[in-house]
Amino acid sequence: MEINLKDLKEGKNSFDFGREKGNILELENEKFKVKYFNVYGEITKSRLEYFLNLNVKSKIILECARCLENFEKDFEERGFYHVKLGKDRLLNKKEIEISEDDINTIYLEETVLNLIGIVRELILLSIPMKPLCKEDCKGLCPICGKNKNKEECTCETQEKSPLSKIKEIFNK
Repeated sequence: MEINLKDLKEGKNSFDFGREKGNILELENEKFKVKYFNVYGEITKSRLEYFLNLNVKSKIILECARCLENFEKDFEERGFYHVKLGKDRLLNKKEIEISEDDINTIYLEETVLNLIGIVRELILLSIPMKPLCKEDCKGLCPICGKNKNKEECTCETQEKSPLSKIKEIFNK
């Protein structure tokens, strides 16, 4: 998934890499797995500056944070980047204050833009910290461990809060 900037014409240049298998991103994890992803967008060339508008659609297999079941979810992320040829002016500075423009600027020493790292970053940012198979997931029973979405359990659970002792005192 490389784009040679020398080959681009002035103005907008569209690209579409189609469907790729998720294993080329090397993102295997016990909590998620990228099944496949699509990368498309456009690069606008303006003299020696380039503006990248990137779209990534992906299907990811996630583990639910409540019931621990695997489920598939579709994600779509967009990224907007300013691509410049040359060295990053911030590399050799010890203390700097960066701006929003600095975060979204990519410096290239060569004229080939490899999108794998950018796609990997967009996919990682799209994954929720606590993925849920559904909003009303009931999770696992804390006593017997049964998945409450699939079967009911007869365990008696008492909710203990840090203030439950005070509540008992007032009830007496």
